[in-house]
Amino acid sequence: MGWHSSPLAFFGSENPQKLARAVPDTSWLLNATLSLLAAACGCGDSVSNPPPQPSAKEALYLSTGLSSGPILTYIFDTGTGTVGIPTPIAGPTAGIDMKVYPGGNFLYVSDFDSGSVFAYSIDRSTGRLTTLAGSPFVFQGHTGNGGPIAIDPAGKFLFSSNAVGAIVSFNINSQTGVLTPTTASAINDNNQPVYLLVDPTGKFLIASNQADSSGRNYSVFSINSTSAVLFEVQGSPFTFGQDTKPQQIALNSSGSVLYAALSNSQQVNALNFDSTSGTITAIQGAPYPAQSLPSSIVLLPNGQFLYAGNGGAGSISQYSVNTSTGALTTSNVIQANNPVFLDVDSSGQFLLDISESSNMLSVYKIDSATGVPTLLNNTNFPSGAGVRSASFLVPLQ
Repeated sequence: MGWHSSPLAFFGSENPQKLARAVPDTSWLLNATLSLLAAACGCGDSVSNPPPQPSAKEALYLSTGLSSGPILTYIFDTGTGTVGIPTPIAGPTAGIDMKVYPGGNFLYVSDFDSGSVFAYSIDRSTGRLTTLAGSPFVFQGHTGNGGPIAIDPAGKFLFSSNAVGAIVSFNINSQTGVLTPTTASAINDNNQPVYLLVDPTGKFLIASNQADSSGRNYSVFSINSTSAVLFEVQGSPFTFGQDTKPQQIALNSSGSVLYAALSNSQQVNALNFDSTSGTITAIQGAPYPAQSLPSSIVLLPNGQFLYAGNGGAGSISQYSVNTSTGALTTSNVIQANNPVFLDVDSSGQFLLDISESSNMLSVYKIDSATGVPTLLNNTNFPSGAGVRSASFLVPLQ
């Protein structure tokens, strides 16, 4: 879940007015000759109207219920805001979470049915996926349905939780992407984590907990940088309201503010995150109103606006972000197709809304000044796709 054409330089005479006065009777001939030469070589328009630079492409991966190939690859064109025809590849029967390796070379998918992790290499030119040797990967003794996964920023470890909250870890081979279980024992988050996130320092694993009828909304674990052993930090799990059922969580670029979609209380929360201790504290004025069943959130790359997908209301809530404090101000609500996943392209120009119930991808153009998204186009997924999870966009080279 930032990522450009260069200006053209024109060179001419040091003093064209002086040159014109010195040879007034031949300037017409010079101009005519230059025009003929330009026409002959076909380069006249390239000076006054240079050809557009190729649009940047970014890959989007979706986990579906399709028997023909449950993982779909879509290529998003950041020039036109459109996607092409999807390419399928074999994968898990119930891919519940997807994460991209830092730098974009590998894709990992957690399978709810088997509890294993499927892995793919990503062709950075085309976005094409290739199944890694040995995939899917299993942590022996880690039983139960698969749940959320997370990767640390350095790309050393992948953390995997099952549905009841037993969290294990894998070493990641940075060259091949292959996973091998670490020697760290499983640690239990008994509050049913639904989303995992590693902070930018790589020191802490944060979980949003769904079984929070009496609180315990967020669990935080310190990460041993050598062994991947997890230790729950003092004060964890942290409570901010009861029965809020936080879903997706996200940190701002500095890792100092944690945002959460609160599906059960129809709100979005903003919380201070201490990257030294792993402690979470309240921000005055938070949480902020959303609409029915917000489950997905995304920040613009510049951090100025945040969007929440309200799956139950068929809308997207837009918030302005105070980049000093992290506080939010509700600024707009846009009608949408029951969004369950949101993403923004690397340039911050487009907002992508994935709707499971409508079986559709909607693309919105974002106003750079106001942050307001305007619907640009809709793309229907293949019949029966039933999108279960999605990756963040991967820029291609």
